[in-house]
Amino acid sequence: MCKALEFVTNQDNILTATFKYPHNSGVTTNNMNSKILSIVFASILAVLLVSAVSASLLSVNPSTVTLTKSTNSSSISVTPTNSTWTIITSSPQTLTDSAGNIVSIFATANNANNKANFTATYPAALKFGEYSTTFNFNATNTSNSSQTESVPVTVKFVNGFCKYGSVGSNLSITKVSISNSGKDDTEWKPLDEITVEVKVENNGDNDVKEVYAVLGLFDDKGKNIIGDMVFNSSDDEKVSIGTIANGKTKTATFEFTVPADFNFDAGSNYKFAVKAYSDKVGESKECIDTTDELSNNFYESISLNQQDDEEKFIAFSETTLSSDVATCSDIVTLSTKAYNVGDSDQDHLIVYLDNKALGVHKQVEFKNGLDMSDSVTATFEFTVPAGLKDGFYNLELTADYEDGSSDEPTLVPFKVIGCQIQQVVNQTQQNQTANPTQQTQESAWTSFKSAFSGNGLIWLVAAINLVLIIVIIIVAVRIARR
Repeated sequence: MCKALEFVTNQDNILTATFKYPHNSGVTTNNMNSKILSIVFASILAVLLVSAVSASLLSVNPSTVTLTKSTNSSSISVTPTNSTWTIITSSPQTLTDSAGNIVSIFATANNANNKANFTATYPAALKFGEYSTTFNFNATNTSNSSQTESVPVTVKFVNGFCKYGSVGSNLSITKVSISNSGKDDTEWKPLDEITVEVKVENNGDNDVKEVYAVLGLFDDKGKNIIGDMVFNSSDDEKVSIGTIANGKTKTATFEFTVPADFNFDAGSNYKFAVKAYSDKVGESKECIDTTDELSNNFYESISLNQQDDEEKFIAFSETTLSSDVATCSDIVTLSTKAYNVGDSDQDHLIVYLDNKALGVHKQVEFKNGLDMSDSVTATFEFTVPAGLKDGFYNLELTADYEDGSSDEPTLVPFKVIGCQIQQVVNQTQQNQTANPTQQTQESAWTSFKSAFSGNGLIWLVAAINLVLIIVIIIVAVRIARR
């Protein structure tokens, strides 16, 4: 007796049929073919029955809905398969931001056309960010009430950078480039210099006037802290682009430095955002804050951390000189703030100021050390030596501290002029003191040159010309009388 067909169901509920037939059973070829065909049909029928049982009772499209301030309602298609369906999640669902502002999401079922509608209400003060909730749909098989299925639908509410949401269709942000003087463009540390380029395009048929590009940097609580950055331009985080002609693109460039004393109490995760709007028609009518250039469409994730490189724990900022230009014998004072931008306290600190050509090698010791995020002021004084060539000299600031020392100096350009001229004048004065007669003669000659140089020389020439004219007139009169 042979076991002709074996059905096996694996852990994924996939049915497998295996046919076994011995060679020496004495069954003729025709009979065997007939049995094989019957078994194949039986296998197909079994698979279809299993598939029908396991088929989904309900499908939704799309499975995720995104609402915004400018698009606060949307709907999805619901496809029931031999079933009835309802929304079983209680409505409305509420979302709360860090300040306690509440977004309410309402959902309604429209069985007549198999649609589910979603609507959001929100407060004007809602914080920047993305909020989400889940609505559950329940389906029951009309032929078998014991067979049910639950399908989730995710509803997101995105509160972007534009005050009224993305509105209008003329402006688009075609490029956002973030460049960091440090190692990583999206990981910033104290005193990193950041450059951002934003390209804005006019897709409309008419000129868009008074266009502005604006940057934002939001913490986990939705607070915009971009104003804490140190901008190199007077425009700060808002740059005027002016008028953009139809079909044209303009670029706004932002440059700023992460402050050495940045407050890390709010954590290290931030959202960098950009928007462009027309001040002529108003932000409520023309504003864009989404672009494929940002990894999350309406923001780029930025990490802001304290320095973890031990050779960069001490950084210098707010450095000033009593004079940017000096000559020999001048006394110059340099003042700088040394910040502990590292991730640990330093029990001792020595700050150095050096320049070989100027003969400067000075140090200031802080015996109490320097705690994280704190700063101390170091002041140095030096005299510019004689005989220097005109030009710039780099003063070098470095530090030694508990965890290490500066891997490279912070350079402070300093200009020296007139030292060689001063040296010649000093030598001349020494020579005059050594030879009084020569000094008297040279003084007389100097007085004469001084008297008849510049305007004095002009008056002398004028006087001579006047005398010549008078002589000529007198001679002419005498000749006429003869």
